[in-house]
Amino acid sequence: MSAWEIDSEGGFIDSDESRVILGWYEVISLNPNELKLYCHLLLHHGEQRNKRFAVANAMAKTIGFGVKRFAEARDGLMKKGLIQCVRSGGHGPHTPGIYRLAREYSPEYQTETGRQKARDQ
Repeated sequence: MSAWEIDSEGGFIDSDESRVILGWYEVISLNPNELKLYCHLLLHHGEQRNKRFAVANAMAKTIGFGVKRFAEARDGLMKKGLIQCVRSGGHGPHTPGIYRLAREYSPEYQTETGRQKARDQ
């Protein structure tokens, strides 16, 4: 089959559409809320791992969460080592927390014990 035939049948990925690629670790270790927030952060900040960005409660509504659900997902991503808090928020009006995507995953979750804990959640 030629490349033209594959393309005409929709076999190639549309390069105009944003995509997130996840490893097995993320798929098995994250609950649905954490996964949704993590994908949102990767879509908007995944190309620049060292870039700092705000994670404010106001984001909750944009991804369909309440503030409590959003905070639990954010805290879960921090606990699992997928995002790092650079500066905590709440130091006055309109001061969100500043975060960045972790360069590497939490070492605990790279072990078999860590993966087992993730599966048991």
